[in-house]
Amino acid sequence: MSGVSLAASVMPLSYSTIAWAASMSKGVREDVEYGYKEKSTVGMVFNFFSGLGDVAFAYAGQNVVLEIQATIPSTP
Repeated sequence: MSGVSLAASVMPLSYSTIAWAASMSKGVREDVEYGYKEKSTVGMVFNFFSGLGDVAFAYAGQNVVLEIQATIPSTP
């Protein structure tokens, strides 16, 4: 189970690194606007907390394996 937990921990970091490297290799595009889409303060705060929730949900998945392992009955 520790191997599965390790793989679950490494995979999101690998995906993030691949996405970061791919975007760095493309560089800044001239025909794209990189500013905030939301102009109101309330919308920006909501988007900030929504982003934090997305990150917390994505990276907390590695603990699910440990919870499943704890609920599996073992034989003596």
